[in-house]
Order: sequence, then C-alpha cells, then structure tokens
Amino acid sequence: MPSTTMYSSAEDLGHELMALLDEGKCGDGRILQPESVEAMFEPRVRVDGSKGYAMGWFTHPLVESVDPSGDPAADRDLPLLLEHQGEWGNSHTYLAMVPDSRLGVALVINGNDTSAPSRLKAIDTNILRILHGQLPVPTVVQEDWLQRYSWAVSLALLLAELLSLWLALSLLIRRPGRARKRWSLLALAAGAVNANRK
Repeated sequence: MPSTTMYSSAEDLGHELMALLDEGKCGDGRILQPESVEAMFEPRVRVDGSKGYAMGWFTHPLVESVDPSGDPAADRDLPLLLEHQGEWGNSHTYLAMVPDSRLGVALVINGNDTSAPSRLKAIDTNILRILHGQLPVPTVVQEDWLQRYSWAVSLALLLAELLSLWLALSLLIRRPGRARKRWSLLALAAGAVNANRK
C-alpha cells in the first residue's frame, strides 16, 4: 500500500453505514450534518458509462436488483448504489449502501485471492442480488492467465535460474585447470548482469 491501512470489525463498519444512512446521526448524537452526507454521496467524477466516483464511494445504478436478462435501458430508473472495497493480502472488505431504501451491507472476509480478485467481487454483487430477491449469478474470473498463474511463472523462472547456476558451477568444478579463466568470465558476466539491472 502507498502509506498505511486501516482495520475494522464488521460491527464497527455497520455502525458507520447506519450513521451515514441516517444522514449523520449516531444514536442520540450527530457526527455529520445532512448536507455533508449528501455531498459525500454526490458522484463528481465519471469513471465509465454509468459509474461515478463520490467521496470515497463508487456509484452506479443498482443493477443487482433486476434480472440480468432484462432490458438494460431500465437501468436509468434504478436507485443509486454506493460501494467501497478494500483489500489486503489476507483480507477483503466490501461496503455498500442504497440511500433510497436505507440498505447497508458490510462484508468482511478473512482471506483474499490476489491472483483473481474478481472471485471475491462476485460474492459482493451476489449478496446484493440475493438481498433484492434475485438469484446469484455464477462467478466469472476476469483476470488473464498470467495474473492468475503468476506464482507458477515466477517459480518456473526461479528454477530455471537455479538450474543455470548449477550448470555453470558444475562446468567450473569439472575442469580445475581452466577454473581461473572460467571464474573470471563468470565474474565478468555477473558484473554485466548487475550493470543491466541498474
């Protein structure tokens, strides 16, 4: 992460969502003015298509509330969904709010799949679908094969590098008479590799 991160419980996140959906009220007190909450929810930047960005919240029509095989033109009449996602190597968090119906969702998962984060995103959207009376849709992994199997590619490259090192050392050890010349060539090659890395 660029600087730091923040950890919270599902209960704390639920309190945050309740306060935001209640226009800044928290129990008997008020932590934000209604105008401030409204300003937070107003999408000011167009991301793509119908997706926008407010103050820390991505916004788009609540397409999870309708049948995916329905008319896409009907999306314009859908309520606004605000969502925020956070993740770490071993955790995934999803927050969603529908201000029109005062629905809030806080999902905290003690696990993550950084090679295919779309798997967990499918859980996020399917929860919204179920809450709106729709059937969940199958997970479709959107990441390319290189991202999904980057660990295997990295392991293969490491093994190839170790094999080349073993071959080089075995050649140097087999012919001790020429070892001095070969060691100088190996040192020269190592210096060239380090120079290229800089």
